[in-house]
Amino acid sequence: YDRVKKLDLIINAQPRHNYIIGDKFIEFWGKPRAEMAYRFRDWLDNGIVVAFGADQPISVRCTPLMQIYLAVTRRIGTGDVLGPDQGISREEASKHRGTPDVSAARRVAI
Repeated sequence: YDRVKKLDLIINAQPRHNYIIGDKFIEFWGKPRAEMAYRFRDWLDNGIVVAFGADQPISVRCTPLMQIYLAVTRRIGTGDVLGPDQGISREEASKHRGTPDVSAARRVAI
């Protein structure tokens, strides 16, 4: 995490990926390693800037409310929960769903 902060990087994550292919993460990586994907709680607790994106057109029908729900619950398409310790609050998910996306875009453009 220190290196990410030192390099002033922004993590652009798509919470819907866990939902769409979380079962494949488990199938190919095994559950313990799959639960290491998309470490939202760890990133925020370590001061990493996180921006949630929709990754269109890959994550079709991905609304802001769905992104928030999936970042909070960590649910995957099978109904299982992947990495429950990495769920974040609704307030945190709402914050990272909008403003950091704009901030990230500005930083990339500079």
